[in-house]
Amino acid sequence: MSDTYQALPGQPTSLWLATTPTTDLPALQAGLTVDVAIVGGGIAGLTAATLLKAQGKRVAVLEADRIVEGVTGYTTAKVTSLHTLIYDYLIEHFGEEKARAYGNANQTAIELIASLVKDKAIDCDFIRTEAYTYTDAESDLDRIRAEVKAAQKLDLPATFVEETPLPFPVKGAIRFSNQAQFHPQISAGAGARHSRRRLLYFRAHHRHRRR
Repeated sequence: MSDTYQALPGQPTSLWLATTPTTDLPALQAGLTVDVAIVGGGIAGLTAATLLKAQGKRVAVLEADRIVEGVTGYTTAKVTSLHTLIYDYLIEHFGEEKARAYGNANQTAIELIASLVKDKAIDCDFIRTEAYTYTDAESDLDRIRAEVKAAQKLDLPATFVEETPLPFPVKGAIRFSNQAQFHPQISAGAGARHSRRRLLYFRAHHRHRRR
């Protein structure tokens, strides 16, 4: 085998970071009083801050580096309640009630994101689409079918299919309908800019490391 390889063109960086501008927010100063301080300026922290502010809370978001450039900056674009094969496991180990709560929470989150995108007119390439977990091995089909059965039992939008949009054949897949995808950094960053006058965003002076 050759010791050389042909490098792919472009830069080894996240698509989301490469297609959005960076932010430049002030460092945290002493003497600040808020109702809620959120540590972490990713999509989860910014969404929580937006929802808390809508409830009348005074909120500060603290980020050690730059907002939406950590996990959010390198995440996938999917917005889905299909997380590999989870529902059959949840029912078996935690019971149907808790499995249903997990599924409902994720389905509710999809609709919350959709409503925030619409209400704030966020141009983040949000579209409705399907989500799949597939296998190309015959030996995995029983697990796929069990997951479909479990998800349907929880009233989730699951079906078993033998064809997907992938450019290669699969043995089978679970498909969740009416899921979504978007540009996560644009969505989170736009939400932050929309609420900028009502929320406080700061960069921390120092990053604390766990020893």
